[in-house]
Amino acid sequence: MLKAFLLSLWTLWSCVFFAQMPKPERFEPLKHYNFSESGYALLLIPARIRDEKDIVYYTEQQDVLQAYQEIWVFEKEAVTYPFACNDGFRIVLSKNKRTQANYYLRMRCSAFVSGRDYWHVNKFASLIPTSDMRVAVQSDSIYDDLSTARRALEEARKNAEVVFIDEALWEHYDGYFFISLPNPNFSGRAPFTDWDALLKAVSLKIRSQYSNYVFDINLASYGHGKNYPRVTFRIHSQRGFFEQFDQYPVTEWGWQDLKPRLTLFMRQ
Repeated sequence: MLKAFLLSLWTLWSCVFFAQMPKPERFEPLKHYNFSESGYALLLIPARIRDEKDIVYYTEQQDVLQAYQEIWVFEKEAVTYPFACNDGFRIVLSKNKRTQANYYLRMRCSAFVSGRDYWHVNKFASLIPTSDMRVAVQSDSIYDDLSTARRALEEARKNAEVVFIDEALWEHYDGYFFISLPNPNFSGRAPFTDWDALLKAVSLKIRSQYSNYVFDINLASYGHGKNYPRVTFRIHSQRGFFEQFDQYPVTEWGWQDLKPRLTLFMRQ
């Protein structure tokens, strides 16, 4: 209970802190894309797909994408509330079935979300008129082994009926493991720890020693004070990297194989 409460306080404080960070005065998310090229698609995916009423929309039409490019101009920050802005839709811009960008529409907060920035939306219907879009069907498949899953992924890339393939870490990595370091703010009295800077520093140090390996690292567990004696990082990699790794202590959980799940969005 105490840990959950402290985590809630940390999340709330983070929302306030990052809201105060400087941000651009104007945001045009699609400005730098050349939609005269083929292969682009934009999908509108419900945050939670429960039944047939939760419809996935998409468009590949160049004129529609170019129209969105002109319409999507944001100049006002949205008013947000902690824990209230988690509804709505995920927006995926893809090219050749691969993710180019992820954005989110948060209905209760009237917000278009890019990373940590929340931009005010006047009318969602005018932002993405679904009358200009077609319907896609989500398909999920779970595999027992990576080899079978990767073969299915290659087949999906060749399938003309597939609009978009959701990102799958198992395309490049076999599994993951955790490392831990002493918390730089264990006392809770020091100034705020820049977790992004800490993650970057640890990542650079690992890459300098293991430059021949490809891996992905992110923060898994962190906080301030005596309830967080250590900071934990999750590393996705191939098995060979894990077997060579000795730079930081690996947690007792050891190596964890990825369970491949392939998510496709098909033309209806």
